[in-house]
Amino acid sequence: MISYGRVLDKAVRDLRTALLPYVKSSVTVDPETGKLPKATAAYFEAVGDQVFERMISAGLITAGKTTVNADSNLMITPRVLEVSFVVVPTGCIDEIKGTINLKTNL
Repeated sequence: MISYGRVLDKAVRDLRTALLPYVKSSVTVDPETGKLPKATAAYFEAVGDQVFERMISAGLITAGKTTVNADSNLMITPRVLEVSFVVVPTGCIDEIKGTINLKTNL
């Protein structure tokens, strides 16, 4: 449905806007593996989850969750932070069907 596509597009744009300031910034890595520490991954997840909290408050979605892959290797090219997300859009009532029986009690 078009409304679900709009919600998905807004989630992508807002997550990108929230995480974009961290691109090209210095991030500490695990000294042994060169990968993202779990605490840093959790921080990025919290940044993304704040986006979803705002969308929930605005009534755009029912729920949302950001997941950052802690196995993202930031030491070799391409240095990519792998971020995924799940959103549950709000429902939409298309039609209401029913029967109403009106009876006069005399």
